[in-house]
Amino acid sequence: MSGPGRWRELVRVEPGEGRALAWSCAYFFLLLSSYYVIRPLRDEMGLRGTDDALSWLFVGTLAGTVALNPLFGALVRRFPRRVFVPVVYHALAATLLAFYLLLRAAPPEAALPVARVFFVWVSIFNLFAVSVFWGFMADIWSSAQGRRLFGLVGVGGTVGAIAGGALTAGLAHAVGATQLLLLAALLLEGAVLAVRRLSRIAAPRSAPAPPGEDGLTGPRAWLEGFRLIARSPYLAGICVFLMLYAVSSTFLYFEQARITRAAFTDSASRVAFFARVDLAVNLIALTVQLFFTGRIIGWIGLGASLAVMPLLSTGGYLLLALVPAVPVLVGGRVRAGAPGARGALHRRHAGREVHREEPDRHLRLPRRRRDRRLGRPGAGRAGGRRRRARGDLPAAGRGLDRPGGLARPAPARAGRPRGDPMSRAIRLHEYGGPEVLRWEEVPVPAPGPGEALIRHTAIGVNFIDTYHRSGLYPLPSLPHGLGSEAAGVVEAVGPGVTEAEPGARVAYAGGSPGSYAELRVVPASRLVPLPAAIDDGTAAAALLKGMTVEYLVRRTCPVRAGETVLFHAAAGGVGLIACQWLKRLGARVIGTVSTDAKAELARAHGCDHPVVTAREDFVARVRELTDGRGVPVVYDSVGRDTFLRSLDCLAPRGMLVSFGNASGPPPPLDPLLLAAKGSLFLTRPTLLHYTATRAELLASAGALFEGIVGGAIRIEARHAWPLPEAAAAQRALEERKTAGPILLRP
Repeated sequence: MSGPGRWRELVRVEPGEGRALAWSCAYFFLLLSSYYVIRPLRDEMGLRGTDDALSWLFVGTLAGTVALNPLFGALVRRFPRRVFVPVVYHALAATLLAFYLLLRAAPPEAALPVARVFFVWVSIFNLFAVSVFWGFMADIWSSAQGRRLFGLVGVGGTVGAIAGGALTAGLAHAVGATQLLLLAALLLEGAVLAVRRLSRIAAPRSAPAPPGEDGLTGPRAWLEGFRLIARSPYLAGICVFLMLYAVSSTFLYFEQARITRAAFTDSASRVAFFARVDLAVNLIALTVQLFFTGRIIGWIGLGASLAVMPLLSTGGYLLLALVPAVPVLVGGRVRAGAPGARGALHRRHAGREVHREEPDRHLRLPRRRRDRRLGRPGAGRAGGRRRRARGDLPAAGRGLDRPGGLARPAPARAGRPRGDPMSRAIRLHEYGGPEVLRWEEVPVPAPGPGEALIRHTAIGVNFIDTYHRSGLYPLPSLPHGLGSEAAGVVEAVGPGVTEAEPGARVAYAGGSPGSYAELRVVPASRLVPLPAAIDDGTAAAALLKGMTVEYLVRRTCPVRAGETVLFHAAAGGVGLIACQWLKRLGARVIGTVSTDAKAELARAHGCDHPVVTAREDFVARVRELTDGRGVPVVYDSVGRDTFLRSLDCLAPRGMLVSFGNASGPPPPLDPLLLAAKGSLFLTRPTLLHYTATRAELLASAGALFEGIVGGAIRIEARHAWPLPEAAAAQRALEERKTAGPILLRP
């Protein structure tokens, strides 16, 4: 058969059906777009807490569904669907807006309960929203028309699911995950518009349902349903299949939860990741639905095709038991999310059972001869599948497993620049003051295995750079490059690199010094791909400082809401980020600064009590503000000038976190002094040890990016110098003439 002939056979739309079909597809498209925008948020919130908590979320979903079902049935019976359906979707959209406000305004201690309620609500939302849709479709189309056209409507839903996943994947980091609730509500309102148009098209042709069609509700309807199942071995078989499928999928859900928790720690990265896997699954489903299902049925028959699905599942579970890794979970998700094949098969076979003796009683369009054939087997309702939470598998996968879509879905091809390019860079031939820095031309080798060549667009200046220049932190050899932080574009990658590809925007922090350069080869494993919402200057100004703050306040000495902390150098690059992050955690911040102008700057960034050390005794001020108790933690990057006196600010069993030496190295300390001052703790952490693995690196950067994109952390690079003037930038930093981040521009 020719191509046009095949499509006419597949798309058998008869005169008078086109407008209603188009609006039906639009309705399902908008509905599933909305659901697939919020589903990754639901999946991410399900990962918060323990597996026991996740189990109770499943129980809550079941309880909520059972509790709402009688009310749902009563409303359907009482009101016409053209009235009832818009009200349902308006209510769902209003609920999304309510969750948006709750998630934005809830204090940290209330965030987890809100997330759990949201998980249960979205799971129930899926069941009832899709049930309402197919009930409305049953009112508009006859069974014969449904067998011809529902496949096309289902394709519209699948395309909507693809669009929803793509929107969430692209916007999760750009606008923040919570903002996506507004988009989902807008899409639901679009579905209401489609319902109203369909009601106008179909209403003149509607006919009342036969007497007694919907005469049973509540427990009586359930009992009648059980009787129908008991009388039909086929329906009973479907029920057993779905029950076993849901139970087995629950095991897969918990395994993917364990693996995904280990791979990602920040919410935006999880949301974007889940959305990308949803997108991949639905694209595969649509492809199978349109091009393979019919061929498979033709080759091996309908019964054998149905039997293949559990066999594939069994093989997948055996493989997962042997290799409990993310790629295997993705394979299981594709198997579970291939409704284009599975849904089409079951509807095709079930349609013969359910509609065998059903008259053409729902015709809304002109009556015509019954078409006893089903649509082509590849035209199943991929997007219209109903899922319970236990069978609705969150995504997990490899190749898309980087926070915020930071990695590319396919390995990058190795690339080599044409010849060894030359780069100009700041070099250090001897230790000393800023005057020892030299602006030189140096060759840049092609990237080797596991390496990437980066063309810098913005370079961060940090106090650690001055430690390397002075020799406080000796370099491996001289001459040597300087600088530990930069952002730019990947020019080429060496063999075996999967973390980035040429053309990608990336940033890095830490590792061997050498970022004060136009071009540089770095280990690809230390690269952090940048979200579209974060420009290169912001990344270079924030990455090292922001990840430092992340490990200090979340991991070295975790700060709880309501605690009072002392942070030295509160108006510095690290200090301004720390003030904002600590306020986000609900802490009360005391910060030391050197001038009144810096005090105002620190206050504007969340410091509750700036202390100007030029005229105030910070120890006395801390004791005054805490009623003599002291603070549980002091974060000190100043070093020699504040180290010993910081111990006097601590409450018993408090911790001094010494993470810098701006005024010089701290003096030697007798451990007995810690006991005498209240059994105190002292630690000297470094960023390297808190980002030792790639998972830790990406999690730390992801938490920082989430705060920046969400507006909780503002990055203002107030000072910038051309790269050749790096000495002037370091001199200003050491003389405390700057406030906030400093950039060098190549």
